[in-house]
Amino acid sequence: MCKEKLKIPLLTLILLSTHLPVAANSEVLTLSRYTAIEVNSELTQQNPLKMVVAVKFPPMVNTTGAALNYVLDGSGYKLISIKNTSRHTRTMYETGLAEVHRQFEYVTLENILKTLAGDAFVLLSDPVSRRLSLESLIPANLEGPAQ
Repeated sequence: MCKEKLKIPLLTLILLSTHLPVAANSEVLTLSRYTAIEVNSELTQQNPLKMVVAVKFPPMVNTTGAALNYVLDGSGYKLISIKNTSRHTRTMYETGLAEVHRQFEYVTLENILKTLAGDAFVLLSDPVSRRLSLESLIPANLEGPAQ
């Protein structure tokens, strides 16, 4: 008798767990009576900058600019031409790569780019051309004379 009482709630739990809610904007394809699959692209396919990666820079990558380009390789994104950047951005690109930044594990591409650039820069993205820019937060009038 006790086993019979246990079977009913367990069976109910199993049946309810097969009907989990799906995101509101998801397309669902029903394969059979008890099987349905979500047929949307993944977040990282929709926005490659959200891809979680592990990166260890080779010894030849020795500047922040080289590290930024290395991370973006294969993502479909590129940095804008260095000619179109501020003096502060060019200085950041030429800065040596810090030892603490030589390896990242389980971090999004976007967060790696922001970390390499530092707090003095904001990451801007053109999703149409897939071009990225790191803009200095220091106003142009405070940059001082060129050296």
